[in-house]
Amino acid sequence: MQGGIKLVLGQVCIGKRVIKCRRVPLNMSNHSSMHWGEKAQWTKAWKEEVWAQFMLQRSKLWKLPLKNASITINIYTTRYFDKDGSFNAVKPILDALKVNGGVGVIIDDSPKYINLNVEQIKVAHRAEEHVEILINSK
Repeated sequence: MQGGIKLVLGQVCIGKRVIKCRRVPLNMSNHSSMHWGEKAQWTKAWKEEVWAQFMLQRSKLWKLPLKNASITINIYTTRYFDKDGSFNAVKPILDALKVNGGVGVIIDDSPKYINLNVEQIKVAHRAEEHVEILINSK
């Protein structure tokens, strides 16, 4: 990928006694009854996974934070989200890329600073589910 990086996120897990794992983030708007503590755990787990993958490729990046970035998030999933659900699901991932509370790749996730594209690709088996983040400087 010319002038950018590709982060491939792996499975994230939460819990101590009961372990829950996911390869694709949850659409939190469909889980409004989920306890706020569990939502916070999922958000933290996805942020940590973005951080871990970013640190592996930090040396490939240009000056940070990017003032104008193009970000494509590909969700490889067995079940499609509706359009707004896919954007809702990637919110913890975007937050992990921001300067405040994240790795510092982007200033903010507003349209002023990024051009965001979220794609969903159907896969046959859950073992194939994952998320890819493509980051390019405009």
